[in-house]
Amino acid sequence: MKLGYSYCEECHCEHTVGHHLMAIDWPDWQYSTQANALLARIKPLFGLRRIIRYNPRERIKDESVAEHIAFVALLVIELYKDFDFNLEKSLLMALFHDIAEVKTSDVPHDVKKRFPKVEAALREAEHQTLEDWGQLQAKELLSEFEEKKTIESLIVNLADAFSVKLYSDAEVELGNSTFKEIQSGIEVRIGELFQKIPQKVYR
Repeated sequence: MKLGYSYCEECHCEHTVGHHLMAIDWPDWQYSTQANALLARIKPLFGLRRIIRYNPRERIKDESVAEHIAFVALLVIELYKDFDFNLEKSLLMALFHDIAEVKTSDVPHDVKKRFPKVEAALREAEHQTLEDWGQLQAKELLSEFEEKKTIESLIVNLADAFSVKLYSDAEVELGNSTFKEIQSGIEVRIGELFQKIPQKVYR
């Protein structure tokens, strides 16, 4: 019997597992209505894989916004081992916090801090993008993330900062000394975030 093939009792022959699945006459409405509508909603987000972070800087290994979002979500799960917070809400916040960048692109943190008007305009554009998409929950969570007043928002900001730390560490280890500035800056930000997290949520 060939690798990947199995004996089928129904037709008494050897073929791949997907043989009968392909033969099923799926209802047209199920694919055209449900699947196409879902794909239409998801398609814009697929562009996050093309948007590169830290774009004004020399980089040895690129990191896309999609990669960053995934790492932030994974770091939130890891932080749940040490802190007591609403995990589901925090994961949604992590997954939503940068998705509007598919329209606004990624503008580095230091640029936003040097040009407050640019940061304000970007925030407005990101919120408008989410509203136009009908992503009202994402818009609310983004506001909470930006305000840093809840435990969940502090956790996601900490995960976001850890993601920056891990990437900058990797760049420096590969020989990119230009990321030492980001390294030192993000370490300060991580320390500030830890100070804002109340002791009562520590496990």
